[in-house]
Amino acid sequence: VGALLGLSCLARPNMLMATAAIGAFLGVRWLLRRPGPRFAHLAAMGVALLATIAPVTVRNAVVGGDRALITTNAGIVFAQGNHAASDGIATVLPGFTTRIEDQQAEELARAAKALGRPVKPSESSRHWMRQGWRFAAEHPLDFLGLWARKALWTLHAREARDVHNPDYEARHIPMLGLLALPFPLLAGLGLYGFLALRRRGAGPDAWIAALYVLSILAGLVIFSVSFRYRAPAAPVLAIFAAAGLAAAARAVRQRGARALATPLLCTLPILAVSLVPYPIARVTAETPSNWGAAYLMAGNVDRAVAHSLEALEL
Repeated sequence: VGALLGLSCLARPNMLMATAAIGAFLGVRWLLRRPGPRFAHLAAMGVALLATIAPVTVRNAVVGGDRALITTNAGIVFAQGNHAASDGIATVLPGFTTRIEDQQAEELARAAKALGRPVKPSESSRHWMRQGWRFAAEHPLDFLGLWARKALWTLHAREARDVHNPDYEARHIPMLGLLALPFPLLAGLGLYGFLALRRRGAGPDAWIAALYVLSILAGLVIFSVSFRYRAPAAPVLAIFAAAGLAAAARAVRQRGARALATPLLCTLPILAVSLVPYPIARVTAETPSNWGAAYLMAGNVDRAVAHSLEALEL
């Protein structure tokens, strides 16, 4: 388990939040002498976790000449999602280019200029993290309002575009539209399923899975909303949702239609979030531009031109 958590952190550093939450939960249960892993098991999990991450940390120090546990991306991502012009959706900072290949060079250059000296990536990350928190300190109400909006976008039916855009891609690959299940429906049924499992005496595994989901959603609110960072919550929510559907079916058989009150109470408020207008269009110029660049690299000039012209129109 520790090694798997370590690998997940290396693949997605935001998984550090979930790992910390799960570790704290298991540690508290051990301190309270609740049924669960023994201290030796928790220690082995911790050692496996650190052993998995350590090679990357050592490489960062030896090759990169910098002290970084895994990555130094947290600061710039936090600043991107927490500034006066932010709408809560993952985007670049004002004045930055949209090319991911140039992002680190730009953030390092701007941090060095602000600090008046050359900076390492970890120093740049701390600088940009401070910029985000400075916005929070100077404009607390705007900051809280921004986080409230990000909480809405986190539960919204729209998929926040990133390098890929599910709405645009579904136009060209119709099968994608048939596979879609609205995230708020999954979340609402998942919430009811979790409560139903707890009522039936589910063990700590249900809490661990719930902490995993909550950590992912909290990361979207703290940083910025992006469908590719919300997607890892979907498989676990699907398990909870299946448990919710099964529990609702049992309840209806036993008590009739009035048993649907609790499932609806869990689901309808989350579905209602999607009535709030989303801050960006379903398709922006970035998406067809990316498609045009990809077709050009593949040698398909006609399609590259077609998508590039669409981007110019947008």
